[in-house]
Amino acid sequence: MTKTKNEPARKRSKKASPEEVWGKMIDLASSQKKIPYTFSGNFKENDLIDHSTFGLGVVTQLLPGDKIQVVFKDGERILIARR
Repeated sequence: MTKTKNEPARKRSKKASPEEVWGKMIDLASSQKKIPYTFSGNFKENDLIDHSTFGLGVVTQLLPGDKIQVVFKDGERILIARR
């Protein structure tokens, strides 16, 4: 497919990397106290958690079945909580 002079260049949408998403979430939650992650922890959205393996993360969603979705520097993970 050949471009003509009048045809605008298409811009590819840049999807944020997991590290960029994590950085933004950490900035938003930085004023909060870190909560150590445990299976029995009772977390809410936007909580700043400290996981012994994955490091700092932010709870992005409460899921059914005693699970939480957390964004970490290397990506999102689903963890067990409230047990």
